Amino acid sequence: MSELMEYLKKKGTVVVFDIDGVLAAYEFGYHCHAAVPGGDWRSYVEIYHPYLSAKPLPALEDFVVQKDPDELYICSVAADFEQQDKRVFCERCYGINPGHIHFVASKAEKLRYVTDLAEQLKIPQERVALVEDSVKTLDQLAAFSRCTTVHITSFFYG
Repeated sequence: MSELMEYLKKKGTVVVFDIDGVLAAYEFGYHCHAAVPGGDWRSYVEIYHPYLSAKPLPALEDFVVQKDPDELYICSVAADFEQQDKRVFCERCYGINPGHIHFVASKAEKLRYVTDLAEQLKIPQERVALVEDSVKTLDQLAAFSRCTTVHITSFFYG
């Protein structure tokens, strides 16, 4: 196991997960990652509720069950029409405390949420880790904070 994964497992390290492409596989289409490329995502979500049939990813599920639930958070960019189904997914598949699931309107707000969480919990920024699939988002967080940044692929590395 990598040193980074050992650090994430340590008591006192708070882990903030993204949802799409992190806790939930981003595979909504038929032989395609997107269900409606260039189409109406809102209608698709409201009709088919893809998050309600999403399954947990085994590597993330294993991590979450070993981690103190008080140190697990979710922060996802989500439109109003996605939030309830995403919340149900996180609670059902990972047992995340409902009070630890947060939705924001933009990546910039997500970055602020992560740094504000360290302040709110009165812990050093290094003790808050963001797990993301977007390298751009991780790079931005690393550029203006001391928070720990983790690409989702680290969970699949032996």
